[in-house]
Parts: sequence; C-alpha cells; structure tokens
Amino acid sequence: CLLNFSRRVLHYNLIQFRIKPSGDFLPKLYLEMASSLTKINEHLSLLKKEYTKLQAQYNELERKYNALAAQNSESQEYSFVSNLFMTVATLYGDETYSDIKIKLADKVIPAHKFVLNARSEEWSKENLLNVCELDWTHIAPNITAALMRWLYTDIIDFHQGDSNFALELMRTAHSFRLISLRIQCERSLIASVNVRTCVKFYTAADEIDAKELREHASGVISAYWDDLTGEDFAHLSGPSLYQMLKNKTSQPLHSAIRLRREDVLFLCLVENNSKLRELVNTPSLNTIPADSNDLTNNQVEVPGLLPLELALYSGQAAVANTLLQHGAEIDARAKILLNTGLGKNCNDEFEFTNKLQANWADNDFGGETGEAPLLHRALAARKPAAALFLLQHGADVHLTASPTYDTALHLVASSCEYLCVNYNYSHVPADEITCNGVTDEERRTRDEETFEVAKKLLELKVDVNCQNKKGLTPLHIAVISDNQRIFDLLVSQKNIDSNLRTMNEEHSPLYYALSQFSVTDDEQHQNYNYYTKKLLGIGARPNPIYRLRDNSLMHILTEEEKEDAVIYLCDHVKNLNHVNSAGETILHVASSKGLARLVSELLRRGAMPNMQNNEKKRTALHCAVASNREDVINSFILYKKSFDASQRVPNAENFNNSPDFNIKDAEGDTPVCVALSEGHLGVVNALIQGGSDINVRNSKGFTLLHQAILKEDVKTALFLLDSGADMNLLSEDNESPLQLAIHCRLESVVESLCERGVSLAAPDPISNSPAANGQKVSLSPLWCALESDQENIASILVRHGVDTDCWELGPDGCLMTLLHRAIDENKDDIAIFLIQSGCDLNSPAQQAPGFPPSEVAIEKQSPAHCCCQWGLERVLASLIEHGADVNSRDGDLKTPLHVAIENQHEPIIGMLLSLPNIDLSLRDKSGLTPFATALTVKNHKAAQSIVDRLPNAAEQTDGRGRNFLHTAILKGDMESVLFLLASGVDVNSRVQDSDQTPPIHLAALSGDETLLRSLVLAGARVNDRDAHKRTALHVAAEAGKSAVVSALLQNAADCDALDGDGDNALHVAARVGHLQVARALLTESTLDAEAINLKGRNPLHELCRCAKENAAAICELFLECMPKYPINTTDIQGNSPLLLAYQKGHRALCTVLVRAGACLGAENKDGVNIFNYQVPTKQLLHRLLDQLAQESPWAESDLCQECGLKFSLTVRKHHCRHCGRILCKNCSTQDVPILKFNQNKPVRVCSVCFDVLQIGSG
Repeated sequence: CLLNFSRRVLHYNLIQFRIKPSGDFLPKLYLEMASSLTKINEHLSLLKKEYTKLQAQYNELERKYNALAAQNSESQEYSFVSNLFMTVATLYGDETYSDIKIKLADKVIPAHKFVLNARSEEWSKENLLNVCELDWTHIAPNITAALMRWLYTDIIDFHQGDSNFALELMRTAHSFRLISLRIQCERSLIASVNVRTCVKFYTAADEIDAKELREHASGVISAYWDDLTGEDFAHLSGPSLYQMLKNKTSQPLHSAIRLRREDVLFLCLVENNSKLRELVNTPSLNTIPADSNDLTNNQVEVPGLLPLELALYSGQAAVANTLLQHGAEIDARAKILLNTGLGKNCNDEFEFTNKLQANWADNDFGGETGEAPLLHRALAARKPAAALFLLQHGADVHLTASPTYDTALHLVASSCEYLCVNYNYSHVPADEITCNGVTDEERRTRDEETFEVAKKLLELKVDVNCQNKKGLTPLHIAVISDNQRIFDLLVSQKNIDSNLRTMNEEHSPLYYALSQFSVTDDEQHQNYNYYTKKLLGIGARPNPIYRLRDNSLMHILTEEEKEDAVIYLCDHVKNLNHVNSAGETILHVASSKGLARLVSELLRRGAMPNMQNNEKKRTALHCAVASNREDVINSFILYKKSFDASQRVPNAENFNNSPDFNIKDAEGDTPVCVALSEGHLGVVNALIQGGSDINVRNSKGFTLLHQAILKEDVKTALFLLDSGADMNLLSEDNESPLQLAIHCRLESVVESLCERGVSLAAPDPISNSPAANGQKVSLSPLWCALESDQENIASILVRHGVDTDCWELGPDGCLMTLLHRAIDENKDDIAIFLIQSGCDLNSPAQQAPGFPPSEVAIEKQSPAHCCCQWGLERVLASLIEHGADVNSRDGDLKTPLHVAIENQHEPIIGMLLSLPNIDLSLRDKSGLTPFATALTVKNHKAAQSIVDRLPNAAEQTDGRGRNFLHTAILKGDMESVLFLLASGVDVNSRVQDSDQTPPIHLAALSGDETLLRSLVLAGARVNDRDAHKRTALHVAAEAGKSAVVSALLQNAADCDALDGDGDNALHVAARVGHLQVARALLTESTLDAEAINLKGRNPLHELCRCAKENAAAICELFLECMPKYPINTTDIQGNSPLLLAYQKGHRALCTVLVRAGACLGAENKDGVNIFNYQVPTKQLLHRLLDQLAQESPWAESDLCQECGLKFSLTVRKHHCRHCGRILCKNCSTQDVPILKFNQNKPVRVCSVCFDVLQIGSG
C-alpha cells in the first residue's frame, strides 16, 4: 500500500509541475526510493508486531471486563466502585480530605495519601505514615501536572508535548514505580520511534528495562542502520556502542570507522588482537536492492571498502595511521567490477548514478571482475587526498589494475566520465564519483589535489608511456578526457612517446585530438586545437597508416567527416594521394561524404582527381555523383575551369590534375551516367556544364537521353534535346529515344521528338524468330503507343505522318499490317483506332519473300474475316462503317459471313445479314453457301435468318444435285431435318442426278426410323419411286433396315411394288441375305412371295443364286411361313433352287432344300444337274444322297441322265428309286433294298446311289 501510495504521489507531483516522465525517468526515481522503502517496510513490520500485541491485550481485557460485568448485579451507574472513582476524580487539586502536600517547583498542591497508596507501593502506608509533604521540585512542572492528573483521573494526554515529554514522564513513572503509567508511556513512545529518535529511546528503555520499547527501538535501529551517523550515537558510551555494533553488524570495525568513534575502534582492535591483520584488510559488504525495477526487500551483497579506505575517504588520517600500524596493507588489491560502456550516453551525473546503481542491482556488471590497488581505487573514487596519503606512505606507483592494466597515472589523467565508463565502484557513493552536489570551490580543491598526485607520480618515476589493455597511454586518456593540465604535464616529459597507438583501433593521441578539432571559438574545441598543435610540435606523425584497409589518419578522419581536422592536416602532410587497400584516396572519401571545402583544398594542393578505386574503378567525381553531392561536383567544376584557364597547352604531366568528366568506371559509366542511373537528376545539368559528353553511352549502351527518358525525367530529356542530344541514336538493343519515350509514356517528349523530325520508322525489336533466319522482327512506334493504351501519343504520331499499316513480319513467315496484328491479338481499341486513322481495310496477310509457305498467308483472310473468326463485333462494325468489303473471299473462297457462321458469332451474323449488299449466294471451295454452312455447323438460328432474308436458300443444291434436306438426311442430322421441315422445304424433292432419289429413299437408306416417320408425317410419299422404279421399301430391304421396312409397311407402303427388274422387296432382301427384312416382309405384309421377276426368278431363286451366309436360315423362314412354297420351280434357264444352291456349293442351303423335298435330278435347259455339274469333289452330292429321308421326286428328261442315251420304243425309261433320276436300263442295273425308306425288297437304283447306300457318303 505504501509503495502504491508513493507512486501515486510521485505521479501527482510530476503532473503538478508539468513534468512528463520518460520511459527511463520513473525507474530512476523508484531506484532512489528503493533503499528508503526497504527500511520503511522493516519499520512497518515492527509496527505490525506491536499492533498484534495490543490486539491480544485488548481481547484479554474485554474478556475480563465482560466477566466482571456479569458478576455485578448492581447498576454500573450507582455502584460503589463507580461512585468511588468519581469521588477520587473530584478530589484532584482539592483541599477536601487532603492529608499530605506535594511541593512542586512553582507551587504546593494538596494530595491524599490513600490515592497515592492505591497507585504505588512507593507510597505505602508505612512510607507515608509520618510524612506531611513530598518534595517534587526536581521534576518539571508539565511532568508533575500530567502525573497528578493521571493519579486522580487515570487520564494522560500525550499529544500536548513531543516525544521528550513522554520519555521524561516514563522515567518519572519508573522512579515512582507507577507500572501502569510506565506502560502507557512506553506504548506512546513505540508509536513515535523514528530514525532520529530510535537510539535515544533505546538508551532510555535500556536504563529503566522497558522491554517492549527497547525491542522496538532495536528493530528500527537495525532497519535504519546505514542512515545512522556518529552524531546519533554521540551520547552512547563506547562499550555500549561497541556491544550494539557487534549485535547489529557483522563488521563492527568498519562501522566504528564510519561512525568516527575511535574509542570503539580501539575496543575492537583490543578484542581482536589475535587476528588484526585479517580484520584490518577485510572489505566491507554493502547491500543493495537485487533489482532496480523491483522495490522489495530482496537484497544482494556487493564488495565495499577496506577499513583503510573508509578512514581515508572520510578524512580520518589518525585512524588510517592506526590501521597501518596494526597491519593494514598499503598496496592491498581489492576486487572491483569493470563496467564496459556503463557511463556512455549519460547526460549528467544523475543519469550516470542511476545507471551505476541499476547495473549493480541487475547483477549486470558489464564486464569482467578485476582487482586494483588502493591507490587506483582512491583515484577512481575521485579521492586525491587519499591517494596522496598512500603515496606518502609508500604506495607502489608501478602497479596496475587487472585486467585493464591501468596505472595510477592513467586514472589521474582521466576525467570523471572515463572513470564512469570503465569502472563500476558501487562501494563509493555515486555523488562522490560524479562530483554531484560538490561546490565549485570543492571541485577546484579536488582538481589541485589530483594535479599534485600526478606530479608526485612523475617524481616517483612512473612510466609515462605505459599502455593499458586497450593500448591507451596516459597521454591518450588526457586528450580523451580534455585534461589540459595533465596533458601539459605529460608532454613536458622528455621521454614521452606521442606516436603510441591503441590495440584494436590503432589510434594515436593525435587522432583523439583531431576528432574534436574545429575552427569554432568555443572553449572545448579550442582545447583540442591546442592538443593537436602541441602533439604535432613534439613529433607526432601527422598521417600514420592503419593496418586495417591501409587507411591513413586522414582517411579515418574524413570517414568521420572531421573536415576542419583534415584541412588542418593538409599543411602537415606531403602525400595527399595515399591509396588504401580499396584503391581509394582521401579525395574519394571526401567526395562521398560531401565535404566540399575539403575537396577544394585537396584539389588546390595537388590531389589527383582521376585516380580510380579498385572495385568499381570510380574516380572521386563518380563517388560524389553516386552520393548526390552537388556542392562537391561544383567544386570539381570550379577547379576544372580554373585549371583549364591556367593550363593553355595540356601535357601528359599535368593532364591527370585536370578532372576528366567523361572517364568511365568498371561498368562503363561516366559520372553523368551514374547520376542518371542513381536518380540524382539535380546534378546532371552541372555535369554537362562541366564538360560531360551529352551523347556518351553507359555500360548498357544508353545515352543520356535514353537514360533521362527511362528515368521519366521529362525536364532533363527536353533539356538534352534542347542541348543538341542526338535523337536518332539507338541503344544496343536498337531502341530509339522515340520508342523509349513511348514506353515511358512521356507525351511531351514524344511531341518534341516528332516536331524535331525524328524517324517514325525506327524499329522496336521484340524477338528473333527462327523462321526469320536471324532477321529481327520489329513493331512500329504507333503499335508501341497503342499497345500501352497511349492514344494521345498515337494521335501525335498519326498527326506527324506515321505509317498506319506498317507491313511487318508476322508468325510463320507472313507479312501482316498493324490492323491484322491488333485483330489477331484481340485488341479492339487498337484496331478501331487504326481503322479510324485510315489504315488498309481489305488486304489479307501476304507471303513474305524468302520464307517457307505460311499458313496465315495461304488463308488470305481479310481483316473482316479475322473479326468474324475471333468475334470482334466492335472492330467489324468499324470496318463496315469505313467501307470494308463484306463479300471478300479468303483462300477457301469463304466470305466473312461463312466464317462468322462457322464460329457461331450471332451478333456478327446478324450485323452482316442486315447489310443490303451482302451476297448470300457465294459458295466456298466446298460449294457451301452461307446457308449450307449454317446447317453444316448446326447453326439453325443463322440458317433461319438467312431463310428469312432469302426464302429459296434452302432449295439450293450442291454439285451433286443434293439440296440441304438430302444432305441432312444423309448425315442423319435430325435437328437439321426437323429445322428444314419446319421451314417448309419440299419433302418430296428429288436429288438432281440420274437416280432422281427422293428424300424418303435417303431416309430408308439411313435406317433412321424416326427420321423416316418424320418425313412421312411431313408428307413424304411412301411409294415414291426413283429413276429405277425402286420404292423406299426396296431401298430399306437392300440396306437391311428391318425397322424402316416395318415403318414403311405400317404406313401403307406397297409391298408388291416391282422395280425396273421386276423385283419386289423380298427379291431384294433374299438377294442380299437380310433375314430380319425377309421376316418383316413375310410376317407383316401380304406380298406375293412367288412373284417372278424379268429373269423368271422368284425370291427363292434369288436366295439360292446369291447364297449368302444366312441363306439357309432365310430358306427355312420361307418354308416356315409358306410350307407349300414351290421349291422345284425353275427359272427361265431351267435352274431349280437346289441346282443354283449346289452350283454355289452352299451345303446348308442344299440340305434344307433336300429335306424339303427338292428334286435331285432336276436339270436345266443345258442338261446340267447336281450329278453332272463339274465340281472338284462329289462329297456334297454324296452327303445329300445320304441325308435323303424319302424318295426324291422323279425327274423328267428325254435322255438318260447318266449316259445320255435318248429314250425310244426300244430304250425304256427307268427311275432310280433313291435319287429319282431317269435312267436307261443299262444305267440302272443295280438292285438294293433301301431300308431308310422302309423298302426291304431290292429296288432299281443308279450306280451312284448304289455306292452311297452300300458304302455311305464317305
């Protein structure tokens, strides 16, 4: 609670004084409060204990009171005890019942023995028996008054006086053995104990044995021990104080020295005589908060001071001598904590103090732990008087601190800031280190003492050139610390070495002097100017070389922008052209840093301006330009002008002293090129005025004009043009300024170039085409502008006469215009702009000479064709508006309308059909009109539009006499057929060729039943005949389309219709062997199955004559549907079906016929039958004979069918009872029973049958 309250109070005060606490401010203040708050916390702990005791006493008292109240049945107001108390109170100062007098210092007052007797045994009956007066004249009046009031009323007021009143009253109460009053006084004093009264209260409590007060005061003493001074213990005796020190501290010797009590010190030395040396050489231990940001009781111990240091720092020389006499070591080494960088960036002593304490509290000592002799510690603590004492008593001046290796002379030469940065002395109050709170007189005294220490050290032959761990000599530190008196003392030494250098940085004292060198008049800089001159005067090297990068001192100072210092050194350094490992001179560094005065001075003194560094080969002028140092560039220009004016005839010797404004670096860039590439446009004009080539190229082949345009610096580009820059120079990539200006969208630059007559045909390279044989393909500037959406620039180019066609090499070795390219790349706006600018509207792409044939050139598509192909409606509208030919023909003789229909671009189709001059009759190489094309690609919407425009368009025929309905039927395009039928096309129109095929024939041929029925529904004649008198039924039968045959029969097709050969549909089906068609005809119609065609053949003859693979199945169908079908009927040649089948060698068909009862011996008009027909083998015949199940019908002939003998009266006819052939007697002499015919008696058979019956078919 106290901590939070303190913070609130702190913030309130900050707000009241309008102080805005920074991020570091509050932690610093909290750190200051840490120590006091720790002590307050301890005090609060004591008060809590007292409160706990009082609470317990109160509870016990309340318990006793309640018990007494319960025992007393009388009313409290009228009880004897109550009345007695009231009566005694009224007797205070009253003569009534008085039996004794008390003599005070100023008066005599009445008193009552029974009251005194009741209060203390001191006034017992025996003691007061013969006493009439008590002498209290030695007691203060206020004490006696308070005492008498308490005796009679039990009331005491502790608020009327200070703590001394309560203290004296307690002592008086103790002397009269008034225990109750003493306790009340003791408790009152406990509440008022503080750091200033705790010792006094402790002493008083110890005298009268007031245990509670003594214990509480002892606790406060422990809490505030570090805040107590010798004055607080002045009244305490030596032995008592020594005993307290032993109880309160672990190091009573150190505490005795701090309290300046030599008597206590003597007691300590006497008591510890056996271990004096150890005792007097033990450092103190200080405690501080563990965390600077944690204001709690957590503590850590840090090393403190040795007893000898305590005595010397507090000015107790006699004590110091005593300690030396008792074994204190004058060169004792005590631990210190080296603090690297702790004091850096501290704005004042207050900030450093906070950093110092915070560093200890955070256990971050910033470096390593070391040791230092007492002499060093005294000097580091800014205690020169102590240092003098040590020197006078034999301290060793050659000792160094570890591990910094600082000698005492280093510390003497150092400033307060140096000590703060390098040493962390928490054992010394920060105010003493930083001189915070020290008056000017005290500071001057301290400085004088320090100077005396320095002289004493030199008298004792300390090494003035000794270097510490960092290589710093006392001379270095004196310069760094701006310690002029010590500096003068050091440089006056004959053996001083002013060229010693530090370890890592390699700095000599001159560097530190020059780093603060300035031509200003302030005192600090004047001191460093003095150091510089003094060091140079005693032999310091003015421009030493550093190992790192081979820099000289002037390089280092120039890098740090110490311009005044380097200019001053110019008077003392002969070689101003020293080059470091990077190849840089001082002039390079000065130019990069923008030190114009130094650059002018170096040039004036002969520094070579054209030397180039190693890596980029840049001169100092390059560096100035790269760093955008305009002042430096002006210095070069002024020097060049003055140099050129003084050197009328340049020669090799003085040429290098003249700045070359056109020298190139490793990348081929001159200074002006670097300016443009780095974007430092403000220095370009200055460089040109200084003599830079206006047309010089950089490493990438760009001129200044190119670079200005690429940087989009319009002002510079126009300036270069006005200054005569060549506007037609091309870059290494053949880019002209015009192309670059277009790329960069610099309209004003393009306008300026055009007004100056720049070539508008300058190429703009894109790529190397393999077909171009190494030739570069280029685009027009107009295309560049339009492609980047710069119509304003394009208009400027058109206004100045740019070629709007610009025939260029396109893909596949063709030549195309910009309009072709725009359409090909779907860039509508560019195409429309070109059309409006008057480009060629109708020319197709051309074949480039010397290249292989190009597909694009062969297509010969005009811009209108291309628009129709890619659907560029806006471009086509613009073409039409500006008079493009809409009926132009490409390589395939297609018009734009053909192309639009093929690519299904409906808006474009509508646009073209709306034109009055559109020609819908034009055909392409395939003979397709636009309407035909629409149907081909199934664009029925376009086709309908064409029909609406040209009603007879659907009746147009192609080269083979087919109209669109015929074509659609042949393709099976049901959608187109329905479209045409819906459009009213003639459903019975014939193909205009020799066959005169009607549409229904084509549908029957296609086999699409739905298509055929659609035609029939649309009015197609089902019995319509072609030039060969064939009906659709004939066509379907021949094509084997059984479903179509059924559909035709269902729609009343004439099943008996005969074609030109007298064939009906069954003839056709049997001839080609379509079983399903035959089945449909035989089962779904009433056609005449026995009809004879012009060759005398019925359908069975045709079946056996053609003998297809499935002929046997068809024959069985015939016999199934017509069991009495005449299977032995012969055709006009006399051939029976069996003979025709046997001639074809169709065994299955022959078998079916034989089983059906076909005559085996039937012969044609040429006398040929199955027995004499010449075949390679008679196996089929034998099988047929073997398979006979009944006697074959008898054949009829005038000749013997075996030998050919003519029958007569003498030559009788005989029939073979097995095969039915007619034979002569001689050819039928064999008799055999035919068991399979159930003929058991031998019958006449031919020799062939005899063999079959006897042997079998095998």
